[in-house]
Amino acid sequence: CLGRGGGKSSTAEGIIPFVGMRKSRRFALYVSGTQEQAIKHLNDVAQIMSERIGVNRKTDKYGNSKGWSTQKLRVSDGFTVVALGLDVASRGMKVDGARPDLIILDDIDDEMDSFEMVQRKCETIKNAIIPTMSTSGTVMFVQNAIHANSIMQMFFDDMTKYFNEEDTFISVHIGENYNDVIVGDFRNA
Repeated sequence: CLGRGGGKSSTAEGIIPFVGMRKSRRFALYVSGTQEQAIKHLNDVAQIMSERIGVNRKTDKYGNSKGWSTQKLRVSDGFTVVALGLDVASRGMKVDGARPDLIILDDIDDEMDSFEMVQRKCETIKNAIIPTMSTSGTVMFVQNAIHANSIMQMFFDDMTKYFNEEDTFISVHIGENYNDVIVGDFRNA
């Protein structure tokens, strides 16, 4: 966990164009607590892709943008990024028959979330977000455990609620002073 201003979201937003250019992932799903937050992150990804890297948007035969909107980015080689808020999440997301092979959970927890809201968000992640992932998918959770009952805390306390037994989990925790780094490999957790 990195403190405020530690670059968690910026790192996640920068990873997306990188994996897209390397073609190591084809479809990224950027999930936040609300659709508004997810769109904000997607806008940052779009800026990196268009201004810093020069990625071309996917276009139709007439040159019209095909799939570059406030909620979805599609580039000319087919790489796709979709923004999704837990407040509007739906099951079974696919693009051109492909399921997301990268899911980034960012800004999921809120300090003001009630116990009921945390439970609702957990159920949405467990029943709608994770099941939509491809069999070769990766989940990246970008969040500090902001309180004892936060989703991030529950996620790391019992990952078996969210994933199958054959999944491999890697957790990295950086202590408050950034001196203590613990890497845990939780196979068949």
